[in-house]
Formats: sequence, C-alpha cells, structure tokens
Amino acid sequence: MVSLQEQMSTLSKQIARLEDRLAEVCGDVAELESVLAPFLARYQKEVLRYHQELVRVQREIADMRIALGDRATAGPGLAESPLNRFANEDYVPVQEQYERVWKGKRPPKPTDPRDLPPASPALKEAYKQVVAKIHPALAKTTSEQKRNKELMEKANQAYVRRDEVTLRATAQALSRQSNLPAIVDEKVVKELRDRAYMLEQLIFKLEGESFELQHGAVAKIRAFAEQAETQGRDFLLELKAELQATLKEAQRERVRLKSLL
Repeated sequence: MVSLQEQMSTLSKQIARLEDRLAEVCGDVAELESVLAPFLARYQKEVLRYHQELVRVQREIADMRIALGDRATAGPGLAESPLNRFANEDYVPVQEQYERVWKGKRPPKPTDPRDLPPASPALKEAYKQVVAKIHPALAKTTSEQKRNKELMEKANQAYVRRDEVTLRATAQALSRQSNLPAIVDEKVVKELRDRAYMLEQLIFKLEGESFELQHGAVAKIRAFAEQAETQGRDFLLELKAELQATLKEAQRERVRLKSLL
C-alpha cells in the first residue's frame, strides 16, 4: 500500500510539472492577447456583439416557429450569421490563414509574439511562481478570485513587457505566504490531488484559448482582415454592416411571427 508520504511526494512532483506548463501556456496567451489587442477590441465591439444579438434573435424566431407548428426548426444547426461563413474551419484552411497572419510579412510594430524580446529563464521562473499562486481560476473564494484577477492582469502585462524586476518582487512577496502543510494526512493529500486536477483543467482550457487565437475563428477573421487591408478595404467594417443588415431582417421576421402567435 502506498503511504501518505509517497502519495504526497508523487503529487508534489506532478503539481510542479503542471505549474511549469501552466506558466508556459499563460505566457503564450498573454503574448497573443497583447499583440492582438487592437484587433480584438474592434472585433468584439464591431462584430461579435452583433453576431451574438443575431444568434439570440434567431433562437427566438426558431422557438416561435416551433410554437406555430413548424417542427423542422427543432433540429440542431448553426445560426445563419455572416460571421459563421468566414469563421467556418473549412472556409480558410488552418495552415493557410496561419501563413497569412503569423508567418507573412509583418510591419515593424509587434503583430506576432515572436516579435517580442525572448523571455529570460529568470523571468519565466518568476512568472511561474506568480501564476501558480494567483491565477484567478485557482482561487477558493469569489473575493480572492476578484483580487487575483487584477493581480494576474498586472503579472501578464509585466511578462509581456519582460519586466523581470516587477515579477521577481511579486514572486518574493508571494513566497512569504507558505502553503506547505505542517503534517501529512488524508486531507492534505486530497488537497494536493484536487489542486493537480484543477491545474490540469485550467491548462486544458488555456491551451484551447491559445489555439483559438492562433488557428480558430478569431484568427480566421483576422486573416481576412489582414488580406483586405492589403487591398485598401476594412473587412471588419464590411462584416459589421452585413451583420447589422442580417440582424434587422431577423428582427422584422421576429415581429411578423409574434403577430401570428
């Protein structure tokens, strides 16, 4: 039978590996969000908000059609949004859009994480120590999560700036808050096992975010925007206009169906 000490040792090593991976993925996402910030701000404000409203209205329309006896609308399916046409995985092959956006000719300003100065081992280690203690998803209470969210944003900014001094100072301040248990018992082992599970789930989620920013819908829309820019066009503005027109049409259909209920 494996002793509690052996279980704790195994779990501690597993957690150390997971914390290394967590810091790596967090750093990747922070860098991607930093270089994509101007695009993401426009995308969310000018495109995503209209897409989300269109999806909501189309769901209401589907519900009303079902109430009117149209059972064909009960089946699953994507919302009929212009955004889906461009974000569809098969519309622009992943490798093609990756080549367009991340490996093509880039302007002097950072538009690719590789344009940033490389992170030193010391900076990575300090960032790992900070992330392992303050990532909001690992918080135990709502108030702690809120506080950690603000700290995490500052840590990410320092990491992207390659501000080793700030991260080391933060890591040193957090290191004074020791989490080492005084004794080893079933409760401690369970807490370690729970932490390992939480780390695994968080890493999986962040890996998904990283993939989305590099290869998913956001990256595909950015690829179209980059291509349109070379032709003197504003793709996001064009997509916004198309979404607004589709939304108005859906809103008129919603009003018509309401009159029939």
